[in-house]
Amino acid sequence: MALPPPLSAKDEKSFAYETIKDRLPLIVTRIVDFLARHRTNFAKQYGEDAENECKSCISAMDKLRYEIARDAENECKSCISAMDKLRYEIARDKPILLLNDNHTDDIHIWNEYLQKEMDQGKVISWFQSNWLLVECYMYRKIAEAFNLTAHLQHVDPFIEMKQHAFHSSAQAIDVVLAQLNIDIEQTTDPVNNKSTIEQQFYNYMEISLWGNQCDLSLSGGANRSQEHDPFHQITELKTHILINHETSVFNYLYDQQAYLLNFDVCIDFVLDNAGFELLTDLCFADFLISKRLCSRITLHLKCFPWFVSDATKTDFNWLLEQLSNSSSNSVWQIASKRWQQHIQNGQWIIQTHRFFTLPYDYSYMQQISSELYCTMSQSKLIIFKGDLNYRKLVGDLRWPLNERFETALRGFQPTSFVVLRTCKADDAENECKSCISAMDKLRYEIARDKPILLLNDNHTDDIHIWNEYLQKEMDQGKVISWFQSNWLLVECYMYRKIAEAFNLTAHLQHVDPFIEMKQHAFHSSAQAIDVVLAQLNIDIEQTTDPVNNKSTIEQQFYNYMEISLWGNQCDLSLSGGANRSQEHDPFHQVTELKTHILVNHETSVFNYLYDQQAYLLNFDVCIDFVLDNAGFELLTDLCFADFLISKRLCSRITLHLKCFPWFVSDATKTDFNWLLEQLSNSSSDSVWQIASKRWQQHIQNGQWIIQTHRFFTLPYDYSYMQQISPELYCTMSQSKLIIFKGDLNYRKLVGDLRWPLNERFETALRGFQPTSFVVLRTCKADVQLDIDLKVGQELTKIDPRWMVNGKWAVIQAFFKKQTEKDI
Repeated sequence: MALPPPLSAKDEKSFAYETIKDRLPLIVTRIVDFLARHRTNFAKQYGEDAENECKSCISAMDKLRYEIARDAENECKSCISAMDKLRYEIARDKPILLLNDNHTDDIHIWNEYLQKEMDQGKVISWFQSNWLLVECYMYRKIAEAFNLTAHLQHVDPFIEMKQHAFHSSAQAIDVVLAQLNIDIEQTTDPVNNKSTIEQQFYNYMEISLWGNQCDLSLSGGANRSQEHDPFHQITELKTHILINHETSVFNYLYDQQAYLLNFDVCIDFVLDNAGFELLTDLCFADFLISKRLCSRITLHLKCFPWFVSDATKTDFNWLLEQLSNSSSNSVWQIASKRWQQHIQNGQWIIQTHRFFTLPYDYSYMQQISSELYCTMSQSKLIIFKGDLNYRKLVGDLRWPLNERFETALRGFQPTSFVVLRTCKADDAENECKSCISAMDKLRYEIARDKPILLLNDNHTDDIHIWNEYLQKEMDQGKVISWFQSNWLLVECYMYRKIAEAFNLTAHLQHVDPFIEMKQHAFHSSAQAIDVVLAQLNIDIEQTTDPVNNKSTIEQQFYNYMEISLWGNQCDLSLSGGANRSQEHDPFHQVTELKTHILVNHETSVFNYLYDQQAYLLNFDVCIDFVLDNAGFELLTDLCFADFLISKRLCSRITLHLKCFPWFVSDATKTDFNWLLEQLSNSSSDSVWQIASKRWQQHIQNGQWIIQTHRFFTLPYDYSYMQQISPELYCTMSQSKLIIFKGDLNYRKLVGDLRWPLNERFETALRGFQPTSFVVLRTCKADVQLDIDLKVGQELTKIDPRWMVNGKWAVIQAFFKKQTEKDI
């Protein structure tokens, strides 16, 4: 059967066109407004305490789940559990506890530090304690989870991110190494060519400096590769160096006269990040050795994975392997051979020391690690790389901007040193600005029908599915742009692009830009909520035997199903985010709007459910409820779910929520939990508290199961579910009924295609038949089925926008025929 063409914004008379032209840019504008008003609050609220709150854990666990040997599977699960526990404790500002991996060589130092803080009566928790302490403690707790295993002690949960960032910088690496090889091969006498060497020194020092931008802890693990020509970049960014002592550093080193070969001039290089930054640091170290500005360099690496991308010995060795094994790039091999020679000659000394992964700042080094302090004191210069080293040098204290650097060191003076650091503290406000910039760019691209591009937040678990989908469309030669492509695709893509903007930040990953709108709409519906919950409590408290009171339960079933149906009018994506609250008595509304239900299968649905005989308690009758909007609609859905459980029309309900903010007002787990909190914390309204207590009991009893699945935020319609997410399809197949809420679910069921009004609903499903289901939907898109053409013509005369204004609705069901396999 030839399928009709998909809905898209090509047709200027369609609602899809109106959506892409007006509604989507309006929604993006509201996000810009939201971010602009709250940028200062974000800086205060999110800080850097939880900069890797979720991302590092998820990435680490994804890697472990797929790459660790089978005999370590249980240990992997224990690490996942530890990460979940850590994430929970951070989010809820739980107390910081002593470490437990007693076989490690640093635990006594860590625990003595923590115990001392506790003994002083200080509040030691994630949001109350010193930022430097809690951030270091988080990475030490991650290490503890792996240390407590037998097989995974040497697993680096950040390895993929670091290596990916390195490979993503391949072009920049080519440029730097090619020029470095040329500069080093040129014989330049340091005595007679001081000015040439001095300029080259500044080049490699500044390339090392700006390499520090590739810090994965800042991005929460999102790719931060080097995309520009580093030599052009240092020219462009010269004015961005706020304090520049490079001339003094060069003259200081040059005056040591290492080039005369009569003096042993040693340098300590305290490294920061792996990947491209490590490569730039080694280029600088290579230059210093090769031009005889020093005779030995000690490279200090971390003992274990730290701050996502900090360089370990494993990272160092891996980088050398990448260079030496690059059969297609001789400049990489030349540099690698020279660097390995530095190591063999003892000109580069590779070291690790536990002090760099302790909670102490550098003013304590002489006391805590006196041997390290003594060794560093023998160097002519220490080069400290990165933001964390800077914070440890100055104690991470709130120094005035005009305070002298020497004062802030508080006595740490083993020898002369320099810090190469890009400023990254107090960064949430800058990230807010980056999100605003991303929204502006998105708004511009929509308005000008720009091409749709692949996504870039590579750490997310759905990006490969999204990009495979988009790439396949491109490979087929289709025009993929805002007004030329399928409406369903571009509308879903916009919300995924919004998510991408936040995913690429360290602090705003869990910010919901629609949260204010959703919560305001809920509070605006308070009176309607009172009415619904008061009647629901009465109906549920009445003991009605399902066998002898079928007609009573049936009428109540219709009431709560239709209240849930019309709750779907409170859809903020339809209004572009403008408030859409419930202002009428919902029970009066269901009576008044009865004639506005164009397809009404509610009687068939009730009889179907009643015949499952869940009320006899002998059968496990499960329902899947695919929710739509938060706020008042979510409340009406939960009222319906409460009624179904309480009247024993089913035994279990799985409530499906979205993984992240979607279509402005779609309900997430955060929205669900917030709604329960509003009900339970309402001191002035007992009907709210009674309902909340009952709903929480449903969850505790396992009668309500709360789930999210990425399929619901993919561009695929439901006919692809069995192929893309077979485990979800299989789970849903085991339910007796699926309740799909809202317009987007309807569009995904029928493929968002231009079906004739009188086409059969079952035909439009194109094989999606996991089980029986019903759709509760107010009409908000140019697609509707099972409507007689004459009826459609009459409706158009009465209300020309009946298909899109949400004033008309359907309760449309599909009942799967039982086969021998089903029985």
